[in-house]
Amino acid sequence: MKKRRWLAAILLVCWGITWSCPMNLTRAQAADIEAEQAPTGEPVPTEESIPTGEQTPTQEPAPEPEEEKVHLGLDTVHVYEKMNTSFAQGYLPGIEGDTVHLTVPFTSSGELKDARISVSLDFGEQAPFVYASYQKQVEKQVFTFENQQVETYLYQCDIPLQPERINGSYPVIVKAVGYDRKGKEIRLEYRVFVTVTDGKDPSQKEESEELPPEEQEPLLEEDSMEDVNGMDAGFSAGGGGEESSGEEVTHQPKMLLVANTLNGESILAGEEKEITLTFKNSSREERICNLKVTGKAGEDTIALQTGSFYFESVAPQETIELSTTLLVSPAAEQKNIPLEFAFDYENDKGTAYTGTEQIGVSVRQSVQAVMEGFTLPEKVYALENITAGLKIRNMGRAPVYNVRVELSGEGLFPVESIFAGNMEAGASFDGSMKIYVGNKKMKAAGEETEGGEKEKYGSVTGKLLLTYEDAFGETYTQEQEITTVIQKPQIMELKVEKEKKETNQWWAVSLVLLVVLFAGILTIQGRRLKKNRDLLADIRARESRDEG
Repeated sequence: MKKRRWLAAILLVCWGITWSCPMNLTRAQAADIEAEQAPTGEPVPTEESIPTGEQTPTQEPAPEPEEEKVHLGLDTVHVYEKMNTSFAQGYLPGIEGDTVHLTVPFTSSGELKDARISVSLDFGEQAPFVYASYQKQVEKQVFTFENQQVETYLYQCDIPLQPERINGSYPVIVKAVGYDRKGKEIRLEYRVFVTVTDGKDPSQKEESEELPPEEQEPLLEEDSMEDVNGMDAGFSAGGGGEESSGEEVTHQPKMLLVANTLNGESILAGEEKEITLTFKNSSREERICNLKVTGKAGEDTIALQTGSFYFESVAPQETIELSTTLLVSPAAEQKNIPLEFAFDYENDKGTAYTGTEQIGVSVRQSVQAVMEGFTLPEKVYALENITAGLKIRNMGRAPVYNVRVELSGEGLFPVESIFAGNMEAGASFDGSMKIYVGNKKMKAAGEETEGGEKEKYGSVTGKLLLTYEDAFGETYTQEQEITTVIQKPQIMELKVEKEKKETNQWWAVSLVLLVVLFAGILTIQGRRLKKNRDLLADIRARESRDEG
């Protein structure tokens, strides 16, 4: 009996655990169990009404999540090959000789079919570019910037310029087309401006040149375009339209910049410039209503005196003009600074749209180089070489190029001029010049001349000329007048003293030698005589002993 009681208790505990842990059943299984236990006539609890530990309101079944929409955008942060700056900092295509180098890095927010896009260019009419097919299939590439990998569809091409070109700022429309994984077409249109400065004077043609009306169906722009770095791709030509589908499509009317009075002209830092810009409603059918235009510079060193404009209505193909004053700070750097105009407007049906257009403002700094420290002696002598030193300083905020110093004047002929080359802002250069001194009638160094001293020698004046250029090829000069007196050549006289004749003293030497020799002989003879005396004395002494 005890074993049966224990077994029954264990079964009851297991049954209780099973019903207190509904998470071991699926929601559908739990609903089926309760439906079987529910009495006839009572409502069967729905899937959402099963208790899960807390009360939740009854909800309709959630729809399946839609696949995220794929957008095309631009990498506005990084600098790629043949780019002098990023799009966020006002990228403008570079020009080298008769060729424009164009680089546009496209990005996508999702996967594209075959991982590639098709990119083409549209110049419009009266552009200074050689018309050809610039369409390319661009595949996705991976670039690394400071240990950060970026996936980019990098479009690059070289656009030849026509020999007979007019200075100005010309738009180039870059059109990108791709397809998502379902085959849905995705488009992006971006407008860049190319500034031509080495052509003819734009005053020779009409200032206002309208772009031709769009004959093809307008390309659809994406709203909320973002690049891979999360930055708003605000450089696109517009947003707010709808993608093609089975429904009726309302095309976005676009405002395009068709002319501006800058025409590629540079503005000196610290000055003001009156500018007028002409915009056009490029649509043939859609009217633009409640148009607000806001101008914003890419840097704080330039600004618009009037930054916002309002137009109640702009008819199809109608143009509007904005006139304002461009203010440039004296501290503005010498470079191209982007000036963007943002559009907020509606069509007749009240659909809101946005768009942007951009121009480049070429800022130039005033240049000033000075030379100092060059002096000549008050008097110089003909037929001699002298050396004079000088210092050149760049006192401006911009580099100067081809810096050189030349000398000209009566009777003064520099052996070589001073060439300092290119000098950065604030730099200095120390140099020296060797000068050959002739005479007043001499036209070239070493030339033979005729005339008297009054005609050849005396006071002369000359000119020291400093020449340099700015980044735009404009030449600047500084002159310094120099004076000196040319005197006739110095004649150096060499005085050679005559040598005194010395008396020959050979006889004295001979006499000394004879005296020495005689003394020697006497000494030797004296010694011999003494020796003989001693010997004689010994003999006499011996004889005396023998006799005794």
